[in-house]
Amino acid sequence: MEQKVDLLFVVRAIPTDTGVREIKAQVPEGAIRCIPEDTGDPYSTFCEALKVGEEVDAGVVHMESAVRLSDNFYEFVQWTINSHEGCIVQFFSMREADLQEGSRMDTKFVMTTCFYVPKAMAYSLRKFVEEGKGEFSHYDEAVDKWLILQGIRYYIACPNPVDRVTTSQWVSKTFKP
Repeated sequence: MEQKVDLLFVVRAIPTDTGVREIKAQVPEGAIRCIPEDTGDPYSTFCEALKVGEEVDAGVVHMESAVRLSDNFYEFVQWTINSHEGCIVQFFSMREADLQEGSRMDTKFVMTTCFYVPKAMAYSLRKFVEEGKGEFSHYDEAVDKWLILQGIRYYIACPNPVDRVTTSQWVSKTFKP
């Protein structure tokens, strides 16, 4: 029998958000931690969320709360992480290549809507993002730059098990409920 990866889901949100309730409905009790996004400084909130990866003995799936999830979200995330041990995994993407190529290794990280960070990478990533505050216009850029400097390729999982619930152009091309 395949051994499951222990995971913690860290959600950057106001704990009463609708998205948090949907996440709690699919993720086992006790496997979610909410980092309040009420400081007016999303970059600092993101850094606080990254710190959680250093405090637990597990990899962390980092998420925004303004998301909707596929029906098999938790199982898909578990399976994908187990299949790509030691990799950063992105569970939300908006690229044409998602439709054309599907799941793949990549080098240009965009969107921190939902992604997995292995325990071994938590400190280094958090430290770099934290020290880069003011240098980057958004923390997505800091994550991308860290991956480039570390020479790390990451895995994009398609179809995306997560989509954004915003009315913007930032939506997944492969999400299936």
